[in-house]
Amino acid sequence: MRSCRVSMIMFNCLLLFLFSGLTGCSHVSDENDEEQAVIEATVREMPKHHVLRDNEDTEILLCPDAGPLPSQPRVKASFFKKHVPSSITVHSFIERNKISHRLTPPLDLGRRFLLLSIAEHHRLIHDDLASERFYSQHPKASIGYLAFSRVGFNRERTEALLAFDYYCPLCSRCSTVMLKKKFGRWFWMEEDVRIVS
Repeated sequence: MRSCRVSMIMFNCLLLFLFSGLTGCSHVSDENDEEQAVIEATVREMPKHHVLRDNEDTEILLCPDAGPLPSQPRVKASFFKKHVPSSITVHSFIERNKISHRLTPPLDLGRRFLLLSIAEHHRLIHDDLASERFYSQHPKASIGYLAFSRVGFNRERTEALLAFDYYCPLCSRCSTVMLKKKFGRWFWMEEDVRIVS
């Protein structure tokens, strides 16, 4: 009888352990899905904010990893004038940008895009000859590419911070954007532009 009771306790502990592990995984998965939704909303909003031309024929080039950007500033709530992010959102942004995350299709950007491989991305930056070959193979590709940071959220995931760099041979733009979720959709509220050239 006693061994039966011990077995039941062990079985219940095992179930509890498995269940808590599964819910932990789904939390990370949900957060990554929400992160991808924020990136998608940001790209769709870019033509309104003069970052990308609203040209459906052009393929946007995307850096394969979301993660810390070379130009990324130490984000502060004081960067924003009208819509100040919560300290939790800022802290989440800083913590999540300690680790990169691979962007995975499908991505709903509202336009054509090309997700670069790590090798292609590296060659575009460092090898002019490889860059010429790439553009001859992809004549509709945009001149330049987008790279994203990880996304910081508040606890309810209704507020988000995202940094992006847009690089091209003649210009670049490095920004941090604050977004809010309303009626199930993400909206660009304010942009803090750090570098434009």
